[in-house]
Amino acid sequence: MTFDADEEVAPLDYNFGTLAKRWPGKYPDLEGVVGTVPEPSDEAVQAFQRAMSRATRDLLPSDVDTDDPRAVALAMRKMPEDTWTKIDEGIIDALADLTAGSPTRAQLVALPFRLRRKFLMWIQRELMNPESSNAATKV
Repeated sequence: MTFDADEEVAPLDYNFGTLAKRWPGKYPDLEGVVGTVPEPSDEAVQAFQRAMSRATRDLLPSDVDTDDPRAVALAMRKMPEDTWTKIDEGIIDALADLTAGSPTRAQLVALPFRLRRKFLMWIQRELMNPESSNAATKV
């Protein structure tokens, strides 16, 4: 048995073009958008994790116990409305930096909110617990 790096994890392939096909004319920036996120370096993953943390935690008041979910939720409800825009922008920036142009920031912005969140969650899951590209064939 050997370790073959190319077979140990699946490439970070994505296809946003299917959304454009499903809703013709609604998502022109996503037409034909398919690709592979380049394998990120250790530094890129660490920068992504720090940026994701900053996108939310740094906007909370300093006296909020960030380990207390109730305190965080209460503080978030009291935030000014534009704070959510800043959080979303920070998340998109972090994700765009990680993907290094594949997909582009503009393509990430063009994704509807729910799909952008699902893509973000998928990337995070793949970084922390990658699945083998041939997992179904291993015994």
